Amino acid sequence: SLWNIKILEKLNQSLNDKNLKIENFTKNFKTKVVNFPINDYDPFYNINYEKDLIKAKSIYNLFRSRNDTDK
Repeated sequence: SLWNIKILEKLNQSLNDKNLKIENFTKNFKTKVVNFPINDYDPFYNINYEKDLIKAKSIYNLFRSRNDTDK
């Protein structure tokens, strides 16, 4: 999701209030669907654990090496 930076204060308040369900927070704001090109990886890959970070680094390295060969 793409959000306007102006809602940051409200997001912080929602988190402080332990309102952690994203659907409950975002229903109070206008939203817009944004289409992204299909890639070999999830551009919104979620990192929660060390194994996720390791995978993200490998995705990054693969992407970087592809861009280096395109030059």
